Amino acid sequence: MTAELLEPAAPLSLSAAWQRHGSLLLRLCAVPLLISCKPSEAFLSVYLTQPVAEGGKGLSSAQLNEQVWPYDTYGAFAFMLPAGYLAEVLGYRAVILLGLLCREATRALLLFGEGVGCMAAMQLTYAASGAALVCFFAYVLTAVAPELRPAATASTLVALHGGNVLGSLLGSLLQPHVPLRALFYLSWAATSLGMLCFALLPPSIHAAPPSIAALLRRRGPRAVVAELRELFAPSRVRLWLLWWALGYASHHVLGNYLQMPTLPVPVPVPLPLPLPLPLTLTRQLPADAADAARDAGAARRLRLRRGRAGGRHDARRAG
Repeated sequence: MTAELLEPAAPLSLSAAWQRHGSLLLRLCAVPLLISCKPSEAFLSVYLTQPVAEGGKGLSSAQLNEQVWPYDTYGAFAFMLPAGYLAEVLGYRAVILLGLLCREATRALLLFGEGVGCMAAMQLTYAASGAALVCFFAYVLTAVAPELRPAATASTLVALHGGNVLGSLLGSLLQPHVPLRALFYLSWAATSLGMLCFALLPPSIHAAPPSIAALLRRRGPRAVVAELRELFAPSRVRLWLLWWALGYASHHVLGNYLQMPTLPVPVPVPLPLPLPLPLTLTRQLPADAADAARDAGAARRLRLRRGRAGGRHDARRAG
């Protein structure tokens, strides 16, 4: 069964899979697309540090960095193995449903919770939903025929990241025109639609291979060692596992680092790609770096003015 899951025979191309099984793939893609479409995500730090009188949560940067964000990182580590075991005991669909309920709890805590404790609990529920999302992609392999697995995996991953892009674009377009809190209601609505689409998910048609925990309980440690040797014998599998472990860990650490509140200072940075329009990016600099940037800019402008004045003076003398 393990070899069948890892090496599907005669896989369909992405276009052929959508032509023949478009309805099935659409049902599988609906959930990750909607739950990741969150217009409020880019403004989470701003919302949490915004004064309560303005609709935010009134937390300080130190509280976020030391008492809120770490619960997501450590919670993801704590929930990962139990989620996989629960998927084996209760079934993948049950764990996916629990993850969707955790996402609903995350949205409710963001809107109606107050204080550091509620926001830390919000990060824990979000971490639990992330562990269930990993189980969702394992469930996809059991819900389609072997030749459809590469296309189904690719399509659901594109839907997940496409939802992130769509949510970010919507948030950037709407933020100047609506209250910040309204974006969080929109995110909750999208998450709730994704939960409703859970009813459209097809049942599993293939049994998943037993987990390491189940194998240890049934057949002992020797069977576990033999299974691991067989599973990780191909070098491609070992490289993929290393890439996934390092990438997943870096994703959580980097994601929390980027959430640290910073003071926006417009520092034009040319885009590295040749674009038809003179677009620029705006970097986010810490407050102390902002003062330094302003001082450096003022010094450059003063030097330019002095240089121009000196040039005009020399020109008059030469005339």
